[in-house]
Amino acid sequence: MKSSSESKDGQLYVPLKLLCVLSLLGFVYCISNDTSHWVFFNHPEELKSNQEAYESMETLKEDWLDQGLEFSDTTREKLVKFYLVRAIIDVLALLGVALMNFKLKKGFVIYAVFQIAYVVSPFFFLDEFATVVIPLTWSIVHLVYIFLFYSQYKKLN
Repeated sequence: MKSSSESKDGQLYVPLKLLCVLSLLGFVYCISNDTSHWVFFNHPEELKSNQEAYESMETLKEDWLDQGLEFSDTTREKLVKFYLVRAIIDVLALLGVALMNFKLKKGFVIYAVFQIAYVVSPFFFLDEFATVVIPLTWSIVHLVYIFLFYSQYKKLN
């Protein structure tokens, strides 16, 4: 007997489907954010053609300077590596969401591993400036999503 939240043809449990859609939207934002930061720190001259984006990134850089982040070639290289790795983690976590959309438990494992990697990556790449670049409050969102998906774990095969 199917629960009232499931359709007769075996469609996804509604909360799980909503979480997958919300995660997809979140990952689109994260991928675009991480790749734009990567471009800014890796190829800043290419971003100068888009004045609004360049000014936005310069403002971000000034905010970080105000918080004590010291910009040097070493810092720039760390930021380039960091944002490239985060963009890759975004794609891999999105694979986990896709698998959960098909109700597979291994999708949750993949998703959780890469969401945790996303949260801890600033501490591996940015050292003492991790919380300047990525405030801890932003990381909490990723942990909340892990728990939300875990609440639907029983619905996965």
